[in-house]
Amino acid sequence: MLGKEAIVAAMVFTPAPTTQSEVDRVVEHGITLVGPGEIQQLVEAASSCEVASKALELLENVRSLANLGAALGE
Repeated sequence: MLGKEAIVAAMVFTPAPTTQSEVDRVVEHGITLVGPGEIQQLVEAASSCEVASKALELLENVRSLANLGAALGE
């Protein structure tokens, strides 16, 4: 449960290397750009924390469902 408050953050995860100008551009629109270095740091941090590991597992499940929907043409 989220409780009484939740923070909603717009994030774009990309496997492509990002440049500072790309990061600056998306920040102007309130978006966080997460490149491969940051993704690796998140995965490493999550591996030592049960709650974070479960969050990554949830994201993986969501990605799998999105890929399934795309494959089915939804």
